[in-house]
Amino acid sequence: GTSTSRPVTEVVPFNLSGEARHAAVEEARHRLLALQEEEERRAREFKARKMPVGEGWAPQHVEAPPLEAKPFTFRYEERAALQAMRHEEQLRQQHESEKRAREVH
Repeated sequence: GTSTSRPVTEVVPFNLSGEARHAAVEEARHRLLALQEEEERRAREFKARKMPVGEGWAPQHVEAPPLEAKPFTFRYEERAALQAMRHEEQLRQQHESEKRAREVH
């Protein structure tokens, strides 16, 4: 056969539009991180204020007698007695209602 000579194919780098977008997004992200780090650094810096000059406030010392501890009870005995009285009253009322129920019939 006849051989025809064709021009040699030139290699052209493959260009994706996503790569440029990715690079732009990465750059924006790095700038944002740098700004945040700068803000955090500024927030950590200690900023002392000058103390006001003149008479400052001081608490007034009051001479008071020492406190005395008073005896206390948990009042469980009172509560238990009250609960027992209520229970007895309930039982009495129940007994009375049963007694009346028997008398009616």
